[in-house]
Amino acid sequence: MELFIRAMLISILLVSSISKFVSIKSFKKTVFQLFPNRINSVVSILVPSIEIAIALCLFSSKLLIFGVFGLYVLLTIFLVVVVKNKDIKNIKCNCFGTLTDSVLGNKTLVHIFFLVLLNTFLLFSENHVALIGTSAMYLVSLFSLCIGIVFIYILSISLYSYIKALNDVRH
Repeated sequence: MELFIRAMLISILLVSSISKFVSIKSFKKTVFQLFPNRINSVVSILVPSIEIAIALCLFSSKLLIFGVFGLYVLLTIFLVVVVKNKDIKNIKCNCFGTLTDSVLGNKTLVHIFFLVLLNTFLLFSENHVALIGTSAMYLVSLFSLCIGIVFIYILSISLYSYIKALNDVRH
């Protein structure tokens, strides 16, 4: 179970960071709405870079604890930013870049809570399996499954938004 949760967190972080880099203009716009000053260009590069660094730490058994605590820090920052700005209408979340069109709000808080739960399970897990010694075929299968789950989640959000938009047009 610990290995699956690590792979899931790594997959979420990598998909999130890569999609932010791919849609950097949109992510910069979100950061500017949250922090309208000169640091937004730095923050828009720093956040996905930190997500990648945390994912790499979670991959290594020796650096795992740094990844876990790094993720707690990042999620705490996200939590503060979301709570402070969730009542402002139409700030795009950009959690997964432009793969979703979610806005900051209560759903974002639920996502953060879910990630905190996974991370907490990882923190208290007693048996930290070394990914390096694990069979390549098993790792490819595991990460394919986890990335697939992330993309099914993203597609379900998009489908929900599409159906909601259709209903809004009809009424």
